[in-house]
Amino acid sequence: LVDLAAAKKVLEPDVENCVGFFAAFSADGKRLLTDGPGSRGHRSDRALLWDLESGSLLRRFELDGSLRCGVLTPDGEIAVTGDNRGNVIFWETLAGKRLGEVRVEAPAVLDLAIDRAGATVAAVSSYPVPYVSIIDVGRRVELNRIPQEEVIRAVALSGDGKLLALAGKNSGLVIHDVATGNRVQEFAGHVGGCSSLAFNADASALVSGGFRGGAALWRVNH
Repeated sequence: LVDLAAAKKVLEPDVENCVGFFAAFSADGKRLLTDGPGSRGHRSDRALLWDLESGSLLRRFELDGSLRCGVLTPDGEIAVTGDNRGNVIFWETLAGKRLGEVRVEAPAVLDLAIDRAGATVAAVSSYPVPYVSIIDVGRRVELNRIPQEEVIRAVALSGDGKLLALAGKNSGLVIHDVATGNRVQEFAGHVGGCSSLAFNADASALVSGGFRGGAALWRVNH
């Protein structure tokens, strides 16, 4: 981990190959969720929770399938993981307790996004058709399902959980109203393909990052 202001490395967790496919911070920057070491380049069947102040490993979460993605609630008290069996699993981080799960109708959960309050999670699937499941974190139930016409490469939720941004494999960017599922805005797309998305604090702008290393800023209409 690197302190951007000081431009120096401040922490390197003492586990070989601990980060392979994803890393997710809590909003306060005190905890980090990563995948565990896999075998021969394969995905891991465990998630690791780190304390960033001490650099120590706090918890291991053992999954039934291979881990694909994960996020933390802003307070770091709940971890959410997605696996290759279509399970979105909720964990109490300090106790390591499995709180429950939501099963999506797809072989795998490809990506996850969470809002600033930690109330809503968006889970991306791609088969038999690409879609996003909107899930209530507290009740662990699916609230809405938003289908797409192409494979989803990136996902983001606005801080208030009202807007969902998606990037398709053909570089198109769309914003949906989470409650209704309706498209409310579209952009021509990110040149070279979009690999990541993020709203600013008041969801007045959307940032897209590309596979070629560039970034673009888009104005969001409310």
